Amino acid sequence: MAPSAKQAEGQFPYYFYVLILVSFGLHQVAVYSMFVAQMAFNAKISDPAIGGTYMTLLNTMSNLGGNWPSTMVLWLVDGLTSKSCVGGIASNSCSNTASVRECKELGGHCATYTDGYYIESVFCFIVGFLWLYFCKKKVERLQDKDLTDWKCPTSLS
Repeated sequence: MAPSAKQAEGQFPYYFYVLILVSFGLHQVAVYSMFVAQMAFNAKISDPAIGGTYMTLLNTMSNLGGNWPSTMVLWLVDGLTSKSCVGGIASNSCSNTASVRECKELGGHCATYTDGYYIESVFCFIVGFLWLYFCKKKVERLQDKDLTDWKCPTSLS
């Protein structure tokens, strides 16, 4: 979207910045709504008999489960992006910093043909809806469990 909004002088119109700020604001509302919902669920099922340890464990698992996928997805963007050198060596794929530097030294520039971000966005969107379709009932069953099912047993009898 950004390349298509760029004006001939190389600058972006003001509406583009407004659009970015509004979309960032909506994203933050969604992120913090999910965070509050997760923390409320964790607080609901935490066993007060063992104090904050259970809440800390649940929060740690939530953080681990939510942070590694974003790191992996960002790492994969570069591999899914296809570029090539225009005006330099025809066989240069601009796949790493050395080939980008070589392209520039020979008077060319790297042109992006397919941005991996868009490929990942569509893929993650599809995976998210598939996950929702197949796992919704299981999540609802977990959410509807009685609070006593989440508590630690007081005796081993």
